[in-house]
Amino acid sequence: MGYHEREKEIMSLLTEGETVSVKQLANRLYVSEPTVRRDLSILARKGLVIRTHGGVMPKATAADEVFAISLREQVHGTAKMIMGRTAASMVKDGMVIMMDGSTSVYAMLPHLTEYKDLIVITNGAKTALTLGRLGIKNYCTGGQMINDTMAYVGRHAEQMIGELNADILFFSARGLSEEGDFSDSSIEENNLRRAMMKRARRRVMLLDSSKVGQRYMDVLCRMEDVNEVICEKALPLELANRLDK
Repeated sequence: MGYHEREKEIMSLLTEGETVSVKQLANRLYVSEPTVRRDLSILARKGLVIRTHGGVMPKATAADEVFAISLREQVHGTAKMIMGRTAASMVKDGMVIMMDGSTSVYAMLPHLTEYKDLIVITNGAKTALTLGRLGIKNYCTGGQMINDTMAYVGRHAEQMIGELNADILFFSARGLSEEGDFSDSSIEENNLRRAMMKRARRRVMLLDSSKVGQRYMDVLCRMEDVNEVICEKALPLELANRLDK
């Protein structure tokens, strides 16, 4: 296993936000502890992890911040590609769609070029830039940027969203609890998502299976508040039944 493969495996193991020991990583990766320490030093220099006594933890956990966008794009990438393709199949020519700044929703972009007269409204700076490169007309909210996610939030962003209508909203969250609550660690981003929910006819949640059973500080909405949940795996039956009510 080369360094890049080990890096992806290490970052995947850290997605739960807990400290992992050097010994645990060495056993999982089938390499020596000195090799793991060298890998962790490289990741620390990249700003992706924080070294602890005898182990490592995600930088986002140490700083009590949301995951950096570059980190999240490496994690569960295959699942996001599947969800992005599925979500994009719901789009039709001439639609106005809203997209939040999440990496799950960002995975839709390569599949949107086939549609004509599409208009996208987003609070994601990276999303808007990529849409522009793809030649897709879009409106970006502006406002206060959250540096780690490159998403705009705040009063000005919410005001712009409040003056626009959309056919479909595609958005995401960091967790879906067993009780059916979608949640995130960012109150500001959730406020913007709730503003989007009010202006869209349909609400489509993109959520990979690693987030099922997770819960975070701020509750965004409940299963009953969305029209559809796109996940690369089938949801647990009790949660799927909530969506059908």
